[in-house]
Amino acid sequence: MAKKIEKAQHSKAPAATSTTQRASAPSRVVEKEFPFTSENYKLFGIGFGLILLGFILMSGSEDIMSFRKIHLSSMVLMAGYLFNIYAIMKRPSAPKAE
Repeated sequence: MAKKIEKAQHSKAPAATSTTQRASAPSRVVEKEFPFTSENYKLFGIGFGLILLGFILMSGSEDIMSFRKIHLSSMVLMAGYLFNIYAIMKRPSAPKAE
């Protein structure tokens, strides 16, 4: 019986606000500015392509100690990661004033 009383007390809806209170609040339209532009996403694609190429160069089982697997793939991977850091940090260029 006590549980039913508690449920009834918690299920009370909050008092509705009057329409004058709602209408008096100023409505603000906020434009959302996205952190990345389409140029950033293109640069991300290039960076992830370089990373994928580095892992492809690293794969295989024929010669484990080859130049391609140890040095070239590592350099391509590092370039891909650095390129993605650049893509994150790049800000959109400001429009030129004429």
